[in-house]
Amino acid sequence: MADIEIKVDGGTTKRLLTAGKYCDRDIVVTAEGGAPPYDGPYSVVPKADAQTLPVEGKQMAQDLTIQAIPFHSTENPSLGNTIYIGGGF
Repeated sequence: MADIEIKVDGGTTKRLLTAGKYCDRDIVVTAEGGAPPYDGPYSVVPKADAQTLPVEGKQMAQDLTIQAIPFHSTENPSLGNTIYIGGGF
């Protein structure tokens, strides 16, 4: 492991020792800010109308999955195929 460098006290650089080395005092590291978590669906099915997922400025916990557009094909009396796109078939 490599040492980790952190900035404290208005930009002073301190080195946090790792890989079995010891530090002679406690070091408290805190983080502020960051994006709030996204709490909406992570899997969506496309619709005929536009959809917006409110992800701007949010932290995602996993990848977003866009499902395939529902699709169905069947033979028709004219010896061709009829294709249904979207659902309700």
